[in-house]
Amino acid sequence: LPGSTLVRSSAASEWYKRQALKGYSLTLPYPEKAGIAPDISVTDYGHKIVYARLGQQLRIAAMVDIGYDGDQLRESRIQALKNIVARSFPELEGLDKAEAWTGMRPSTPAGPPMLGRAGYRNLWMNLGQGSLGFTLAAGSAVVLGALIDNQAPTISLEGLTWKQTA
Repeated sequence: LPGSTLVRSSAASEWYKRQALKGYSLTLPYPEKAGIAPDISVTDYGHKIVYARLGQQLRIAAMVDIGYDGDQLRESRIQALKNIVARSFPELEGLDKAEAWTGMRPSTPAGPPMLGRAGYRNLWMNLGQGSLGFTLAAGSAVVLGALIDNQAPTISLEGLTWKQTA
């Protein structure tokens, strides 16, 4: 598939596949009036959209394409995103002027990230969160920090370690 890469761990002598998901996002000024948009990060699982306040901006990240090369925006995808956002938050202004952009989100084939040591004593992995990268970033960093400090993480790592996610 376009955007697909292979990552090789020579220590493990195995190949691991990672697929880039092309994600779509909007950024617009956070509304001044209270109650118009979420004040904290919220995931709309029904529409697969994440709303996050970043300072004085509202970041809206959603939908992914697999197999589309490059960073060109597909206007039909952006318009579909704007339509869903407008229905979900009818008082939200500025969607017509929102900065629309796309980025590649590395993902593992099964979805969970790869966390932990990868073959070398000083090589640690925290990658492959895919469409949930922003959502999983802080938690993944806490887990990796505990592992680097030789402490047990507060969650089970079943299915999240380098060998298990390959």
